[in-house]
Amino acid sequence: MLSPRNRELLGLVPAALLVTAGFAAIFIQERSAGAAADVTLNRASSASLTCGAIFLGLCLAGHLVIRFALPNADPYLFPLGAVLASVGIVMVYRINPTLARQQAQWMVLGLVLFAATILALRRTGVGVLERYRYTIVAVGIGTTVLPRLPGIGEEVNGAYLNVHVGGISFQPAELAKIALVIFLASYLRDNRQILVTAGRLVPVAPVRGTGIAMASRRGQPAGPGWRGSLLSHGASGNRIWSGRKAAPSTAGQASKRRRYAMLGRDEL
Repeated sequence: MLSPRNRELLGLVPAALLVTAGFAAIFIQERSAGAAADVTLNRASSASLTCGAIFLGLCLAGHLVIRFALPNADPYLFPLGAVLASVGIVMVYRINPTLARQQAQWMVLGLVLFAATILALRRTGVGVLERYRYTIVAVGIGTTVLPRLPGIGEEVNGAYLNVHVGGISFQPAELAKIALVIFLASYLRDNRQILVTAGRLVPVAPVRGTGIAMASRRGQPAGPGWRGSLLSHGASGNRIWSGRKAAPSTAGQASKRRRYAMLGRDEL
């Protein structure tokens, strides 16, 4: 059975093949007019193989950093990112070769920052990100309003997505995605045991709040049982399990839940 790092290495091959095949198709289409078939095929094959080899070399550099610094990391995330990058470069090159070269330059810069982040967090640990996860996600989401600010924001085809600072244009939504990934990774890591054992969660307060609203619109007053149950569950964050049922922590909590459930049924 292959190790995680060898599976990751094997997963980079399809990404390089996608780049090779994509550029070969583009080169054949561009050079087919006014050239011999064998000459066109030879040029297309050599150029596409060169592009595929360069792309594979860049991916191998990132793979070596992961193999050295994070030997137990997930073996599928990096190959999936490589596949997305390969499709993006080929599609952009088909539209505008100049933009494709700029895209490739940004990919190289991204790999450098990727390696630097891994090495830095390997030395200091990810505890820094975990301690400031709420700050990170708040700042990330807050940056999405920057395109609406006058002077730096710009409307393109009716949408405010880009921010122009100097000669650089970028989309703050991409930074918000990174912030959300950091937040969710930290949050799910801390609460994985609850999420695994609890099954699917349905918040009680919104469900009962909807019931109160429906009863009020029909002219039926919401009694003290409904109000007490709603406040109790809203304050404590209790939930009902629609998957596997979780056992109550104490007998007092179990009796209180049964009492609230009986009051809710009687008034409904």
